[in-house]
Amino acid sequence: MTADHYTNYNNLYHMIRSVDQAHPDEAWMELFDTLAARIISDLQPTTVLDAGCGSGYLVKALREHGVEAWGIDSSATAIQSALPESQPFCQVGSVLEPLPQAYYDLIVCIDVIEHLSPEDAARGVENLCLHGDEILFSSIPLPFDGSAPTNPQPPEHWAALFARFGFIHDFNFDASFISPWAMRFIKTQLTDEDQVAAYVQKIRQLAQEAALRRELSVEYKNTLVAKEMDLQRSKVTNKQLLAELDAIKMSTSWKLITRLQRFRERIIPLGSRRERLMRSVFRGFRVVRREGILGFPVFVFQKGRTEIALKTANQYRKMRLRRSASTSIGVGSEIPGIVERPKVEPHSTSVDIIVCVHNALDDVQRCLDSLLEYTTQPYRLILVDDGSDDATAGYLRQFASTHQASLLQSDTATGYPRAANRGMHASSAECLVLLNSDTILTPEWLDRMIACIQSDPKIGMVGPLSNTASWQSVPKIEQGGDWAANPLPPGLSTAGMAELIATKSARLYVDMPLLNGFCLMIRRKLLDEAGLFDEASFGEGYGEE
Repeated sequence: MTADHYTNYNNLYHMIRSVDQAHPDEAWMELFDTLAARIISDLQPTTVLDAGCGSGYLVKALREHGVEAWGIDSSATAIQSALPESQPFCQVGSVLEPLPQAYYDLIVCIDVIEHLSPEDAARGVENLCLHGDEILFSSIPLPFDGSAPTNPQPPEHWAALFARFGFIHDFNFDASFISPWAMRFIKTQLTDEDQVAAYVQKIRQLAQEAALRRELSVEYKNTLVAKEMDLQRSKVTNKQLLAELDAIKMSTSWKLITRLQRFRERIIPLGSRRERLMRSVFRGFRVVRREGILGFPVFVFQKGRTEIALKTANQYRKMRLRRSASTSIGVGSEIPGIVERPKVEPHSTSVDIIVCVHNALDDVQRCLDSLLEYTTQPYRLILVDDGSDDATAGYLRQFASTHQASLLQSDTATGYPRAANRGMHASSAECLVLLNSDTILTPEWLDRMIACIQSDPKIGMVGPLSNTASWQSVPKIEQGGDWAANPLPPGLSTAGMAELIATKSARLYVDMPLLNGFCLMIRRKLLDEAGLFDEASFGEGYGEE
């Protein structure tokens, strides 16, 4: 494998650990939280040492999941600039020196050993093996992306080195979530015969997998050949059709029809009175054929009477309009002008965003991803889990822990009004937003709603436009007797549609008799006066507001 091939993978742990501590990125912490969750799920350790901990991201993530984690790093600068939550548990240390504790359930050593000389690397591996029975290990095999390890070695070199101290590579464990060359080593007392049998079994499994991949490759190749043949046949068919079309154009009948068409256009030009007369005659023949000779006069009479009635009604409406206009002469009407709104600025008002969730994990993830991407501070996020399934409930717990959100959980589903009331009870901000868990947010959404509700102290609630929000839908409200769905035009994203509406609407604030609750901002003063949702009469929702 070449160095360029390794470059395409780029060790995730190495990349995250190099983040400047002065500008921590929440995305990196989220990735480390995923890494910690995978380690806990697969290996279930209770005590962990991160040998080469850097700024302590992994230590912090593991401890947030309830694991006793510590870290050492040879760089005093890295330890001094470690995350505040990790500093008490990280210290300056080397893998060549005795470790802080005598034993750990799991030792994580990533991108450390290859920076030592071959002699020190062997001493470091031996030292790690003395302090635990399980080691999660990764070492960059070749220099890439500016990295220049002192002792880059392929994975088989490290497997042989660990075997020297009684640790074997557990090749049934997939550690590729760290890097393509990461390995798990476990302390074991296998005989040579057992090790040979295990390797033969693994080789047999890999051979079967390779055979299946070859079969799949042959199947794909055959499919491609068939598609290529279909394409060639289509080209031949197209050529045949073009040849037939050319033959038709060269035929006598085609030339005759073309000449007749030209003659007709000279005698009866398109759009002329003669053409209208001709079409009227043809329509008359069709009526005679449909109604019969005796029915034709009756049809003409009824049609004429209908047209006279319509003309009479139109004339009557015109007369009434002229009379009403003559009585209003000299009466002025004041037409309010369009108010030019100031530029939307980042808000400073305290806001609580309440999201009630009951299953539908994919929708929830899209909603919360858009919230993180497009919502400006300050705000507090309150998640209300109303009896969701295990997958959704687990995701909400992890999300709340990672993003410092408040999480209110119920073991059983109680209905939207009760869930929303629990969230509003927990709210204390000047404004709060009830957000449906399937809503996708767009840039500046919160700043724009705050600007609207602050434009007049009498405004108690604010709601945005959307593509599928009943009477708040744009561009159509109804379609085919039902609420319009308004799918986005091809090539236009939700953010692009929001920008288009913001640009073309002049930011007019329209008074509404009621608002849809999919994204509803409520002023605290109004909530205190009116009270919460009526969960007694509308326990299942729909009308509780």
